[in-house]
Amino acid sequence: MDSQLLVTFNHKKQYFEPWGWGCTITPPLFYESKVTAGDKYIFKYSFKSDINFDWFLIQIADTAKEAGFFTLLCPPLKLVTYGKADTEYKGAVILYARKSATSEKPISNVFLMDLFANSEKQPTLTFTKFELDKITD
Repeated sequence: MDSQLLVTFNHKKQYFEPWGWGCTITPPLFYESKVTAGDKYIFKYSFKSDINFDWFLIQIADTAKEAGFFTLLCPPLKLVTYGKADTEYKGAVILYARKSATSEKPISNVFLMDLFANSEKQPTLTFTKFELDKITD
């Protein structure tokens, strides 16, 4: 990734009142195939937040009606705890699919990010690296 990706989170009042923020992305990787139990993915990241936050996590889910509108395919991974504004966080993590998506439709294969902050300010993360790849053996 040669440019920046700005991710602005939406407030998820119904689930995490009052300080939970969430964002859903369908990466290009999921446009062509579905997540299947046993799949492994590597997420490489580098980002800064515009606010302090308590924690930031990622997960992969199926949000289609056939999956009951929300089924976790990969368990949540907490990337940062007690993050500071304007501090760079970078790394790589492996996500393991425990369940299969109901279809190849983008709504069935989504990358979710949740950020919890003791702030009413809508957070924005600025990614200089955002890479999600399937690991093939």
